[in-house]
Amino acid sequence: MKRARLLGMILLLLASCATGVWAASENLIPNPGFEDDIAPWSIWKPRGNPAAEIDTEIFHSGKASVRITGFTPTDRVAMVLRVPIEPASSYIFRAWVKTQDVSAPVAMVRIQYNATAGGSEKTASHTYIGRLQGTHDWTLLEQQINVPAGTAELIIELLLDSGSGSVWWDDIEMTPLTSVSLNVEEISARVLSSG
Repeated sequence: MKRARLLGMILLLLASCATGVWAASENLIPNPGFEDDIAPWSIWKPRGNPAAEIDTEIFHSGKASVRITGFTPTDRVAMVLRVPIEPASSYIFRAWVKTQDVSAPVAMVRIQYNATAGGSEKTASHTYIGRLQGTHDWTLLEQQINVPAGTAELIIELLLDSGSGSVWWDDIEMTPLTSVSLNVEEISARVLSSG
């Protein structure tokens, strides 16, 4: 009897606190830990002579990570991935990052919102996650991404934006959030019928 009442109270509390509960699902990022070399990611080097390569000695999990290194304060380099998405939807983005001697707060994730797949027209301002400087052990960067209507693709950039130092990236994850509805009347009926 006590167990049924406790269960009923817990269910009512959950129902009264939330009209919907967010649940995560599958990872939309292919090769999230760079275990299969760099593909399908690409390397973007708009300025300087930075390096980007797979590192099998330093990683957060698995057997590899990707390391990007700037050698001068003006070097720019990013690992870039285009991800098709549902417009007007929400996602959780996560990435593990480790830094060594980064000269400015320029180790970050930049997310761009494209109106069409492969296009360049934007539907919103970029989202920046992180902005690490100096030396940090593995750090989780995490943020909910709310995609505007009219967006067909996200560009994910693991970025060293005008700086020297090394940045390791691993275990990149982007999962859609789905709403799970709770039916308060159904929960109440169960509680009443159990005593």
